[in-house]
Amino acid sequence: MSKASLLFATAAALFSLTIAAASPKVLALDFKKEIRSDDPSNPQRLIRRANTVEANITNYQILYLINITVGTPPQRFGLQIDTGSSDLWVPSFDSDICQLSVANGEDSPCQVSGAFDYTRSSSFNALRDAPEFDISYQDNSQISGGYFEDTVSVGDQSIKKLQMGLALKADRNVGIMGIGFKSGESVESADQYPNIVNTLKDQGVISTLAYSLWLNNDDGLTTGSVLFGGVDTEKYNGDLTVLPIQPDSRSDTITSMTVVLDGVSVTNKAGQSQYSQNNLALPVILDSGTTNTYLPNELADAIAKGVGASSHPTLGLLVPCSLQNSNAVISFTFGGPGGPEIKVGIAEFVTDLLFEGPPPTFPDKEPACGWGIFQAGSANSPILFGDTFMRSAYVVYNLEHKQIGIAQTNFNATKANVVEISGSNIPGASSTATGVAAKQTYTGYPLQTAAEATSTSTKIADGPLKPTFSLGSAATALRAPSLEMATLASSAVVALSICLGFSMVLL
Repeated sequence: MSKASLLFATAAALFSLTIAAASPKVLALDFKKEIRSDDPSNPQRLIRRANTVEANITNYQILYLINITVGTPPQRFGLQIDTGSSDLWVPSFDSDICQLSVANGEDSPCQVSGAFDYTRSSSFNALRDAPEFDISYQDNSQISGGYFEDTVSVGDQSIKKLQMGLALKADRNVGIMGIGFKSGESVESADQYPNIVNTLKDQGVISTLAYSLWLNNDDGLTTGSVLFGGVDTEKYNGDLTVLPIQPDSRSDTITSMTVVLDGVSVTNKAGQSQYSQNNLALPVILDSGTTNTYLPNELADAIAKGVGASSHPTLGLLVPCSLQNSNAVISFTFGGPGGPEIKVGIAEFVTDLLFEGPPPTFPDKEPACGWGIFQAGSANSPILFGDTFMRSAYVVYNLEHKQIGIAQTNFNATKANVVEISGSNIPGASSTATGVAAKQTYTGYPLQTAAEATSTSTKIADGPLKPTFSLGSAATALRAPSLEMATLASSAVVALSICLGFSMVLL
């Protein structure tokens, strides 16, 4: 070989290596918001009871929906992406929920988000030797059917022979993509199978069982993503801090995305403290299947009283919509002294109410909005940090090394810098907060979506109450506009979706 040819070959090889080194195993999808108010399914709180791939997700009031296809030829679905459970399931076209309205000559409730016609898929394989698919959630919704294998495509990645649940009986019409620990599947340990996160690694699409979640809630056309196997350093401010995932108190094993909440504080726009609780050492679940935030009753009540929230028998907790313009902040600290702090504008917890008629008002004519922090309930109920908190945080779930990385989100980021997670460390993490521990006493699948409202009245007899916090005069808040809404049409639940991929209208 001539010297010139040798130099050319060497240069070509180096160029090839450079390209390979610069290309992390990533699949990136953006998602888009859409609003619908005709979802007939029961509202719910999702939490199950007892390489990089980025995909678009959609915000459905309390859901995050991801667009995928199943089968050959492909059938399109909008599935709720849920960190609190581990099974992927789709409703069957002949399930009771999908046939609910067809018998009355109405459109199927599964028409928009998808129903799987297995008779049309040449790659469908019923797993007749597998156990029955049976799962229930915190909201008492129940899904049952069988398991099957088929081809699933998300973005430009195709996954062959992925095991999934096929719902034949269900009281919700939107399927779920559970991306929690494999140990959280709805089967006994002997029957556990590779869920979609494990399969992405097994097929070489990602290098580590990990993903990052950037909800971002903005009026822009595209917003938010889930990035399997990697971190996007442009989507958060400052450094990521690692939090150890906490074990279950009964089995001493890790089954949920639980971290330790150490402190909660409220400051007004001048930075003056209005409320503070420290050394809490509470196990909280960071759950994409939940819309609102559920705190211990005492904390939730104190903050509700502080902002002047009043209770309505149908509409729940209400606050003046002017609170959407507040620059006051609720800060949450995790992991003990020196742990990360996530600041959430109070405006993030103020949710619009969608009426078919005039908007609801208080007796003083002040427009009424919902309040997005609720009591967790009994001592055995999980403390859940859902959408109202999580859109202010960038969260990295490292299932392989049982860690969660967290940082303040960078709203409306227009740049991307994707770094593959390939080792035991989370890229961009500067420290680990291990100052305090708290075991999770709750076991199951959390899933909490919007509260159902049946009243059509726009008159509110009482309120708003006088707040005990001095939050300062209203100002234009720096916030991502909240899109939670509760429709007050009879037995209807509004669905918000940030549709990705195929720009489907979900729910």
